[in-house]
Amino acid sequence: MKNSRTWLVFFSIFLFTLILAACGSETNTTTSNSETNTNDEVTPAENGEKETITLRIGAGAPIESSIWLQPIRDYFMKEVNESLENYEIDWVENWGTITDMPGELETIEAGLLDVGFSTAAFQPTHLKMSSMGFNTPFSSSDPEIIAEVAIQMEETFEEFAGEYDKVNAKLLGLAVSENYVLTTTFPVNSLEDLQGKRIAGASANQKWLQASGAVPVQSALTEAYQSLQSGVYEGWVIFPSSLIGFKMYEQAKYITNVPFGSMILGGLVVNNDVWAGLPEEVQTVFEEVGKQYTYEIAKYSKESTIADFKEMEEAGVTITTLSPEDEAEWASRLEFMPIEYAEELNSSGLPGTEIMQSYIQFQKDAGHEFPSPYEIQ
Repeated sequence: MKNSRTWLVFFSIFLFTLILAACGSETNTTTSNSETNTNDEVTPAENGEKETITLRIGAGAPIESSIWLQPIRDYFMKEVNESLENYEIDWVENWGTITDMPGELETIEAGLLDVGFSTAAFQPTHLKMSSMGFNTPFSSSDPEIIAEVAIQMEETFEEFAGEYDKVNAKLLGLAVSENYVLTTTFPVNSLEDLQGKRIAGASANQKWLQASGAVPVQSALTEAYQSLQSGVYEGWVIFPSSLIGFKMYEQAKYITNVPFGSMILGGLVVNNDVWAGLPEEVQTVFEEVGKQYTYEIAKYSKESTIADFKEMEEAGVTITTLSPEDEAEWASRLEFMPIEYAEELNSSGLPGTEIMQSYIQFQKDAGHEFPSPYEIQ
C-alpha cells in the first residue's frame, strides 16, 4: 500500500512536469508568432495570401468622358495589382461624384481621396509648371513627344514634383493630351474666316483665340451642344475625344486640324499621408507604374485621335488642315506667351527662364519645329 502511494506521488509529479513543459512550449510559440508578425522582412505572401489595402481613387470628371482618366483604370490600377507580389489594392472608385474638376487637388490634399487626378488648367496658382504647355502654343502635336518631354522636365526640375508636394500630394505620373483642334459650324480656309466669329474654349485657350481675330467665349463642355445648335457661339477649340464624347460634331461639322499642340494636363497623385503609410513594395510599384502611365496615356491619346477622326469623317464631318502660312502667322501673334510665362514663373520664385527654355529645347531636340521662334532670354 505504501509502495502504491509512493508510485502515485511520483506519477503525479511527472504528470505535472509534463503539463508545465507543454504550457511553456505554447507560450514560446505565441511569442515567436508575435515577433514574426512585427518583422518587416516577413511578407504576407509567406502565409499564402496577399494583404488587402483599400484606397479611394477618383477625379472630378466621369471617367467615360475623359481620355486622360481612362488609362488610370485600364492601365494604372490594373498594372499595380498585377505587379504586387504580397499586397492587393481594393480600389474604391469615385469619378465625378466626390468633387468637380476645380476641386480635385483640394480633395486629394484633404484626404477625401487617397489617389486621384488633378487637372492643371484648374489650378493656375498651385500647378504653374504643369500649365507651361498652355503658354507655349504650337508645341508638338505628338503626345508621345510631349510625354517624353514631360518626363525630362520632371527629372530636370525638382520644382515640378515639388509644386504637388506643397499641397500634400506626391506626383506619380503626368498626363498628356491629344492635339487641340478647331471645330466650327462654318468652313475655315484661312485666318480671315475667323474674324469676328464667336469661338468657345477653356480659360487656358482664350489668348489663342483672341490672336486669331475671333471673339473668345469661355464656356463649359456641358453647354456646348446646345450653344452650338442655338448659335450662342460658332465653334470650339477642343480635343477630338471631347467632340465625340459630347457629340459636338453633330452641330459643328467642320474641323480644322490646327497644331496647337499636345499639353501636359496634370498629374496622377497620391495623398502624402497615405503615401507615408504604404509598404515599401507598394510605393515602389506605384512609382514604376505611375511613370509608365505617362507613356501609356500618350499612346492611348494618339490612337484615340486616329479612331475619332475616322468616326467623324464617316459621320459627314469635313476635316482640313490650316495652311503653313496661316499657322506661322497665328503663332507669331502668340510669341509673347512663353516669354510672359517665364517672367510669371520667375516672380513666383521658380527658375522660369530655364524652365521655359528647356521645355522648348527638349521639343526641338525631339525633332519638333516651331512655326515661329520662341526666344526667351
